Amino acid sequence: PNGTARFVVSTRKGHAAFPPRPDERIHEEVNKKERVMAIISALAATSRPELVRERGHVFTPSRLPVIIVDEAESSISKTIQVREYLEKIGLWSDVERSMDGMGIRAGRGKMRGRTYVEPRSILFIVSSYSVPLAKAVRNLPGVDIATPGNLSILHLAPGGVPGRLTVISMKALNELASKYRVRPL
Repeated sequence: PNGTARFVVSTRKGHAAFPPRPDERIHEEVNKKERVMAIISALAATSRPELVRERGHVFTPSRLPVIIVDEAESSISKTIQVREYLEKIGLWSDVERSMDGMGIRAGRGKMRGRTYVEPRSILFIVSSYSVPLAKAVRNLPGVDIATPGNLSILHLAPGGVPGRLTVISMKALNELASKYRVRPL
Protein backbone atom coordinates (compact mmCIF):
# COMPACT_ATOMS: atom_id res chain seq x y z
CA PRO A 1 0.00 0.00 0.00
CA ASN A 2 0.85 3.64 0.35
CA GLY A 3 4.33 4.54 1.66
CA THR A 4 5.30 1.17 3.15
CA ALA A 5 8.33 0.73 0.89
CA ARG A 6 10.26 3.39 2.74
CA PHE A 7 10.72 1.02 5.68
CA VAL A 8 12.09 -1.86 3.59
CA VAL A 9 15.74 -1.82 2.56
CA SER A 10 15.55 -4.00 -0.55
CA THR A 11 12.65 -2.24 -2.30
CA ARG A 12 12.66 0.56 -4.81
CA LYS A 13 12.64 3.94 -3.00
CA GLY A 14 13.35 2.16 0.27
CA HIS A 15 15.83 3.60 2.75
CA ALA A 16 19.58 2.94 2.66
CA ALA A 17 20.80 -0.26 4.30
CA PHE A 18 23.48 1.17 6.58
CA PRO A 19 23.34 4.97 6.25
CA PRO A 20 26.09 7.14 7.77
CA ARG A 21 25.22 7.88 11.37
CA PRO A 22 25.55 11.47 12.60
CA ASP A 23 26.87 10.40 15.99
CA GLU A 24 29.88 8.61 14.48
CA ARG A 25 33.31 10.20 14.57
CA ILE A 26 34.12 11.10 10.98
CA HIS A 27 37.69 12.32 11.55
CA GLU A 28 40.64 10.11 12.34
CA GLU A 29 42.25 10.38 15.75
CA VAL A 30 45.99 11.08 15.69
CA ASN A 31 48.48 10.81 18.54
CA LYS A 32 49.61 14.18 19.97
CA LYS A 33 53.32 13.71 19.27
CA GLU A 34 52.56 12.47 15.76
CA ARG A 35 50.33 15.50 15.09
CA VAL A 36 52.97 17.93 16.39
CA MET A 37 55.66 16.27 14.24
CA ALA A 38 53.39 16.54 11.19
CA ILE A 39 52.78 20.26 11.83
CA ILE A 40 56.50 20.94 12.38
CA SER A 41 57.50 19.11 9.20
CA ALA A 42 54.75 20.85 7.19
CA LEU A 43 55.97 24.20 8.57
CA ALA A 44 59.50 23.27 7.49
CA ALA A 45 58.21 22.44 4.00
CA THR A 46 56.88 26.00 3.63
CA SER A 47 60.49 27.21 3.58
CA ARG A 48 61.49 25.03 0.59
CA PRO A 49 60.83 26.96 -2.67
CA GLU A 50 60.99 23.82 -4.81
CA LEU A 51 58.24 22.13 -2.74
CA VAL A 52 56.10 25.27 -2.83
CA ARG A 53 56.47 25.52 -6.63
CA GLU A 54 55.59 21.81 -6.99
CA ARG A 55 52.25 22.53 -5.32
CA GLY A 56 51.58 25.01 -8.15
CA HIS A 57 52.10 28.30 -6.31
CA VAL A 58 53.35 31.27 -8.34
CA PHE A 59 55.66 33.75 -6.56
CA THR A 60 58.83 35.79 -7.01
CA PRO A 61 60.51 35.96 -3.55
CA SER A 62 63.44 33.57 -3.22
CA ARG A 63 63.22 33.28 0.58
CA LEU A 64 60.22 31.55 2.06
CA PRO A 65 58.05 31.73 4.13
CA VAL A 66 57.42 35.45 3.77
CA ILE A 67 57.71 37.07 7.20
CA ILE A 68 55.98 40.43 7.66
CA VAL A 69 56.43 42.98 10.42
CA ASP A 70 53.82 43.33 13.16
CA GLU A 71 52.89 46.83 11.98
CA ALA A 72 51.49 45.32 8.76
CA GLU A 73 49.00 43.31 10.86
CA SER A 74 47.52 46.48 12.30
CA SER A 75 48.03 49.00 9.49
CA ILE A 76 46.53 47.03 6.57
CA SER A 77 42.75 47.03 6.94
CA LYS A 78 41.36 47.09 3.38
CA THR A 79 41.56 44.44 0.68
CA ILE A 80 42.90 46.98 -1.83
CA GLN A 81 45.79 47.66 0.57
CA VAL A 82 46.44 43.91 0.77
CA ARG A 83 46.53 43.73 -3.02
CA GLU A 84 49.08 46.57 -3.22
CA TYR A 85 51.18 44.96 -0.47
CA LEU A 86 51.13 41.52 -2.14
CA GLU A 87 52.03 43.05 -5.52
CA LYS A 88 54.95 44.81 -3.84
CA ILE A 89 56.32 41.61 -2.27
CA GLY A 90 55.59 39.48 -5.36
CA LEU A 91 52.77 37.22 -4.16
CA TRP A 92 49.70 38.66 -5.91
CA SER A 93 50.21 36.40 -8.96
CA ASP A 94 49.33 33.40 -6.78
CA VAL A 95 45.98 34.95 -5.79
CA GLU A 96 45.32 35.57 -9.49
CA ARG A 97 46.17 31.91 -10.21
CA SER A 98 43.55 30.89 -7.67
CA MET A 99 41.04 33.31 -9.21
CA ASP A 100 41.63 31.86 -12.68
CA GLY A 101 41.37 28.29 -11.41
CA MET A 102 37.91 28.71 -9.91
CA GLY A 103 35.31 26.66 -11.72
CA ILE A 104 32.23 24.52 -11.43
CA ARG A 105 32.82 21.13 -9.86
CA ALA A 106 32.36 17.99 -11.92
CA GLY A 107 29.88 15.39 -10.71
CA ARG A 108 27.24 15.16 -8.02
CA GLY A 109 28.89 17.58 -5.59
CA LYS A 110 27.02 20.42 -7.29
CA MET A 111 23.74 19.05 -5.95
CA ARG A 112 25.18 18.76 -2.46
CA GLY A 113 26.10 22.39 -1.97
CA ARG A 114 29.69 22.18 -3.23
CA THR A 115 29.19 23.85 -6.60
CA TYR A 116 32.54 25.60 -7.03
CA VAL A 117 36.13 24.44 -6.67
CA GLU A 118 38.75 26.98 -5.68
CA PRO A 119 42.50 26.27 -5.68
CA ARG A 120 44.34 27.04 -2.44
CA SER A 121 46.43 30.18 -2.46
CA ILE A 122 48.33 31.97 0.34
CA LEU A 123 48.05 30.97 4.00
CA PHE A 124 48.27 33.96 6.36
CA ILE A 125 49.38 33.08 9.89
CA VAL A 126 48.53 36.07 12.09
CA SER A 127 48.54 36.57 15.84
CA SER A 128 44.75 36.88 16.16
CA TYR A 129 41.62 36.71 14.04
CA SER A 130 40.62 40.19 15.20
CA VAL A 131 43.61 42.00 13.65
CA PRO A 132 42.69 44.23 10.67
CA LEU A 133 44.88 42.21 8.27
CA ALA A 134 42.86 39.04 8.95
CA LYS A 135 39.65 40.85 8.06
CA ALA A 136 41.21 42.39 4.95
CA VAL A 137 42.43 39.10 3.42
CA ARG A 138 39.48 36.85 4.23
CA ASN A 139 37.62 37.62 1.00
CA LEU A 140 40.50 36.88 -1.39
CA PRO A 141 40.05 33.65 -3.39
CA GLY A 142 41.94 30.65 -2.07
CA VAL A 143 43.42 32.57 0.86
CA ASP A 144 43.18 31.05 4.36
CA ILE A 145 43.85 32.64 7.75
CA ALA A 146 45.19 30.77 10.77
CA THR A 147 46.56 31.65 14.18
CA PRO A 148 49.34 29.79 16.02
CA GLY A 149 46.69 28.43 18.38
CA ASN A 150 44.61 26.70 15.72
CA LEU A 151 47.20 25.99 13.03
CA SER A 152 46.50 22.56 11.59
CA ILE A 153 48.01 20.18 9.09
CA LEU A 154 44.91 20.87 6.98
CA HIS A 155 46.08 24.50 6.64
CA LEU A 156 49.73 23.71 5.94
CA ALA A 157 49.36 20.73 3.61
CA PRO A 158 45.96 20.77 1.90
CA GLY A 159 45.26 17.48 0.18
CA GLY A 160 48.20 15.93 2.01
CA VAL A 161 50.73 17.80 -0.15
CA PRO A 162 53.22 19.87 1.91
CA GLY A 163 54.71 23.18 0.83
CA ARG A 164 51.96 25.79 0.97
CA LEU A 165 52.83 29.42 0.21
CA THR A 166 52.77 31.08 3.63
CA VAL A 167 52.91 34.62 5.02
CA ILE A 168 53.66 34.81 8.75
CA SER A 169 53.71 37.86 11.00
CA MET A 170 56.67 38.23 13.36
CA LYS A 171 54.43 37.97 16.45
CA ALA A 172 52.81 34.77 15.16
CA LEU A 173 56.22 33.31 14.29
CA ASN A 174 57.48 33.87 17.83
CA GLU A 175 54.29 32.30 19.21
CA LEU A 176 54.83 29.26 16.97
CA ALA A 177 58.45 29.03 18.11
CA SER A 178 57.48 29.02 21.78
CA LYS A 179 54.57 26.61 21.20
CA TYR A 180 56.69 24.03 19.40
CA ARG A 181 59.84 24.76 21.45
CA VAL A 182 62.12 25.75 18.60
CA ARG A 183 64.63 28.60 18.45
CA PRO A 184 62.79 31.95 17.89
CA LEU A 185 64.05 34.63 15.53
